[in-house]
Amino acid sequence: MLTVQDLIAIDTLKLRAVAGVAGTGRVITWAHTVDLPDPWRWVSPGDLVMTTGVGLPAQAQAQVSWLEQLVQSNVSALVVAPRDDAPGLTGAMLEAADRLLFPVLQASFELAFVKLSHHVIESVLQAQRERFNASERLFQTYAEALRKAPDMAGRLAILANALDLSLAIEDAVSGATIVATRQAEWQAAERIAIGGRARANLLMARRGPPARPCG
Repeated sequence: MLTVQDLIAIDTLKLRAVAGVAGTGRVITWAHTVDLPDPWRWVSPGDLVMTTGVGLPAQAQAQVSWLEQLVQSNVSALVVAPRDDAPGLTGAMLEAADRLLFPVLQASFELAFVKLSHHVIESVLQAQRERFNASERLFQTYAEALRKAPDMAGRLAILANALDLSLAIEDAVSGATIVATRQAEWQAAERIAIGGRARANLLMARRGPPARPCG
């Protein structure tokens, strides 16, 4: 998972946040270069939008409207590596970015967008590989649990020990716990809907320290 702040921290890219610093925790899912005046028509949620700025309007209020439309497309951030003939970023636009918690990063025109895209795409592919490996591990662990335990509680316990998590299954309608491996802070647990006719959720929580014996 790559965030805007992670990109800023890469010294070789020499990116500088000029507005919207409070939003640099946004996750980047892809990178897209666009110099058209309506980039929101060509990007997807989570994109890092890279531009030389030639598609930006020159007037302050027009820049604010441009930015607001871009933000509505749910992209992660804007990187501007301005060409000499591009209009400058106005104070009104930067103030709007701060208000919208939308990161605006500035880079030198010499920054190769291909190099920046490489960092983003490699990070995304690595995250996908990690998710695949985690899914494969979960499948193998569950297959082992099916062989070793005849009941749901036993299988859940094997999974919990292998993954070092507290696991539970709850009724999705009432919220009642059907089976659990141990006590945990289930309110803060991650909930995953279980497919099928049964309306149930799988709850996953990190294990805390073991409870001290009384007395």
